[in-house]
Amino acid sequence: QQASGAAVTKYDRHCLNIHTDEIARKLASGEKYVIRLKVPDNEIIAFTDAVLGEISFNSKDVDDQVLLKSDGFPTYQLAVVIDDHLMEISHILRGNDWIPSTPKHILVYKAFGWEVPVHAHLPNLKEKDGSKKLSKRFGAVSAAGFLEEGYLPEALWNFLMFLGWNPGTEKEIYSLDEFVQDFSLERLQKTDLVAFDRDRLLWMNGHYIRSRSASALWEIIRAWAQKYVTSLPSSDNILTIVELVKERMRTLSEFKSLTHYFFENPSVDRELLVKQTKDAEFTKAILTNYISFYESMAEDTWKKEFLDSASHSKLVEFGYRPKEAFMTIRVAVTGETATPPLFDVLEVLGKKTTLTRLRFALNLYPH
Repeated sequence: QQASGAAVTKYDRHCLNIHTDEIARKLASGEKYVIRLKVPDNEIIAFTDAVLGEISFNSKDVDDQVLLKSDGFPTYQLAVVIDDHLMEISHILRGNDWIPSTPKHILVYKAFGWEVPVHAHLPNLKEKDGSKKLSKRFGAVSAAGFLEEGYLPEALWNFLMFLGWNPGTEKEIYSLDEFVQDFSLERLQKTDLVAFDRDRLLWMNGHYIRSRSASALWEIIRAWAQKYVTSLPSSDNILTIVELVKERMRTLSEFKSLTHYFFENPSVDRELLVKQTKDAEFTKAILTNYISFYESMAEDTWKKEFLDSASHSKLVEFGYRPKEAFMTIRVAVTGETATPPLFDVLEVLGKKTTLTRLRFALNLYPH
């Protein structure tokens, strides 16, 4: 067929012409066989796609598909039709790469004398700024994979709703119930591929995380960690910590990296520390003066409001700019340049831990 330049290569129906006596001998000898769908000759097989409209195929381009394999098991092309019929499926919505299989399925439905469900073929998903289907090179490609990475089911639902569908409004956040109410086949896109924008999914997941109360989010994090993480630190201030970091969380898996310094002494990079002032002696002076100042504070005044006002008042006395002083302290106690508000962090850490870390940072420089 290829040598003759045939547009479509397919089964040549060799066995259709075997004499009945030969068939009987082959069956009696136990020779294996398959059962195929006999496609009618030169007929137009047409259906109305609920998204794409009228679609038709000439039967000469449709192969005599194997329905039962030689081991007696059905192929997908047979099993899916029987399965959908027995489940009383009214609408079949699937990727548009399945369009070539639809005429085969229609013929099977008609062979059984069953009503053909409504078919709607949807755009497949591609990577953003690409022309190929989803790839593991860019991250998860399955629902289970996204859940393991720390995405909330609600965010995944919401994101998936908008892949190939648009409500015709500016509304972006949808509950499942709202989607069920507003969804219509008429608003499905007729394109071949729609972009799977992972950045948008990340933004949407962050929105759902921020919308949770600290206590509710902590329960979600704990449940996720029990399933996917070996251990998760905790403390008496855990809800305060969750409240502090949830604005910066985009996935549940980020919780540990965003909070590590609350639970363990950070690794402080000497170069990163001095980078905040660009002068090692100046950095040492800041650490020395604020250590002395914080040592003089009473335990019962170690609250974020007082720490904030008192630390700022010392800026004038010491002659420091806020950024150089407070960024130095931030790096010294957390090892990070981006954290929740500094004085909220210091309150949670407590006076003793704060001073221990400031002294450790100071000891990074030779006296």
